[in-house]
Amino acid sequence: MHWRFRAYDQGKRRAGFRCTIGILALFALVSWGVRLLQAEPSSRATPQGENHRAGQVVVTYFHTTFRCPTCRKLEAYSRETVENDFAKQIKENKIVFRTVNLEEAENEHFIKDYKLYTKSLIVSLQENGKEIRWKNLPDIWRLVHSREKFEEYVQSEIEAYLKDL
Repeated sequence: MHWRFRAYDQGKRRAGFRCTIGILALFALVSWGVRLLQAEPSSRATPQGENHRAGQVVVTYFHTTFRCPTCRKLEAYSRETVENDFAKQIKENKIVFRTVNLEEAENEHFIKDYKLYTKSLIVSLQENGKEIRWKNLPDIWRLVHSREKFEEYVQSEIEAYLKDL
């Protein structure tokens, strides 16, 4: 083999090696980021300025600035289910429904706190402004095309939290 062709083959091998190292480094960074998101938070905070009485169920729809039609439907169904089916508890301040934009700087901590990776509905039990327990309702995505099943799912999860008030 001529020396020029050997140098060319070695250059291709070096480029392939660099590419492999780059891919491994990218994989390591992504893995590290996922582990950070899955880490258990040390405390749960609520958005500033919200008044919480003792024993309250907080239903929060987390979203980003851009929302597709399905994301908007998730929010609408969630809001309507809470407002229509729990009107009495809302008046008694036992339930609060809110939406939170995760892209606002003061709300970014919720991504880590709740291990969020997409638009989500979280039901939490709070006492004196401190979160006692919470649950992500991931099946909203599966049920969004069946409003009746969606509402039944959200209702049952909220009712389970209301029993603890």
